[in-house]
Amino acid sequence: MKVFTAKQVIDHVSFILKDPENVRWLRPIVLDYVNEAQLAVVRMLPSANRVRTTIKLQEGTLQELPDDALSLISVVKNVCEGVPGRAVRLATRSVFDAMFPDWHDAWPEDVVQNYIYDDREDTQFEVFPPNDGTGEVEVVYSAIPKRVEEEDTLSIGAEYSTIITNYVLYKCALLDSDFNGTQGLAQYYYQLFLTELKGQDESASKQGPSPSHASAPIGANGGTE
Repeated sequence: MKVFTAKQVIDHVSFILKDPENVRWLRPIVLDYVNEAQLAVVRMLPSANRVRTTIKLQEGTLQELPDDALSLISVVKNVCEGVPGRAVRLATRSVFDAMFPDWHDAWPEDVVQNYIYDDREDTQFEVFPPNDGTGEVEVVYSAIPKRVEEEDTLSIGAEYSTIITNYVLYKCALLDSDFNGTQGLAQYYYQLFLTELKGQDESASKQGPSPSHASAPIGANGGTE
């Protein structure tokens, strides 16, 4: 994956705004917008900042993602002392509730068979059977981008450079709107941001498995109800 720095974004934005000396739009302010743009992209396109890691499970069905998580993308497999184990399948809550109404009280085990995720719950998911507190699973989740300084590499790849730039230009135009009437320009850049983001989302969806191929209803982030 190609990378780009916050400085590259700021320099490009300053060039477009014809403010190379950053007299009108100070660099620290534009840097804040770059960090805001990263988070905006990941909130709208969770796959833009994916993390794959192994987490320890808590006792019971309810589980929590790491502190830097925004939302769950998938639970992949069980892990035992670093060794890959049984795959974990996404299940539909309504089916479990109808067929196994007492599934939350089932006998706890150390291996997960299914997981249930509601994308309205963001960082929480449930497992079946209930875990005994010794299990581990590999998860993929969308992470909150780390704040960067000018010389730092952004958390998301270079394929989002235009999207980031348009968002920063939108914020700069919005900042100036009280003095120079640039509300229309701000809206223009925001629409460009949304259009580019939609295009990136559609491009990414063509490169991997589609939720439409799943055997159960799947939510925006892979959740089911």
